[in-house]
Amino acid sequence: MALIRLLDQGLTSLSRNRTRRLSRYTRTGLLLGLGIALHNFPEGVALGTVYTASTNPGGWIGLALLMALHNIPEGMVMAAAMRLGNIRIRKVIWALVLVELPMGVGAALGGFFGELSALSTSL
Repeated sequence: MALIRLLDQGLTSLSRNRTRRLSRYTRTGLLLGLGIALHNFPEGVALGTVYTASTNPGGWIGLALLMALHNIPEGMVMAAAMRLGNIRIRKVIWALVLVELPMGVGAALGGFFGELSALSTSL
């Protein structure tokens, strides 16, 4: 809670230095995006680990589909808040893409560490 409060105060002071203030909805959308990005990183690690450890592709494909379905309402909430803050749709789409990048990074790291685990157990 304290971290979110500090981030909100930081966004408020940042918007005071701009010619156009960020609306409350825009700040809410940005904070939601940050939270979702932080949330997506461990999801990606889980996906990468399951991909590495799974012998059949159905396991990780099913998990990836479930995560994709799980991300739809998260993106809708973030996009709605940003649109209520009068952010252009193109910028909203870019923000949604950027929020999903930590999942890809997490998946790569999860796959890498999953391979290390298999290598260390084979020694």
